[in-house]
Amino acid sequence: ELLRGTDIPADPKRGADFVSTAAAAGFGPAEELAGYIFRDGLGTEKNPEVALKLFERAANNGQLKAAEEAEALYRAGYGSDQPAMR
Repeated sequence: ELLRGTDIPADPKRGADFVSTAAAAGFGPAEELAGYIFRDGLGTEKNPEVALKLFERAANNGQLKAAEEAEALYRAGYGSDQPAMR
């Protein structure tokens, strides 16, 4: 709600803070959402490396879509010293 302002006024920074707190506690869905926040720069600066770590943690906590998002970031060249796969 706070990220996009669906039913209440948007406050992306505050929303990102709430999600990050839940993600830090190891809550898989919040880890996945935090991955999108850092990947897309919602309420924070874009940081694909942090997003990748969050997607990996979320995937390890059973969030299947997070595994796909992590794979996409690997293919884009993040998380590795190797160039992007094309």
